[in-house]
Amino acid sequence: MRDDIARSNFCLPEVVLSEVEIGRIVAERPLDLEHLARILGPLTAQRLGPSILRETVAFA
Repeated sequence: MRDDIARSNFCLPEVVLSEVEIGRIVAERPLDLEHLARILGPLTAQRLGPSILRETVAFA
């Protein structure tokens, strides 16, 4: 998902989500935007949250 977003925005994947942020998402497995916002910040969670949450639920 991170690579797809990066390609469509012509940027590096690390700009979309850092390795640290991905590590926290994997460790904490947020189930809602509120929890995800505590990890990524409110703007990033709002922008990427639905995609991230779909991925985390798929691997739960």
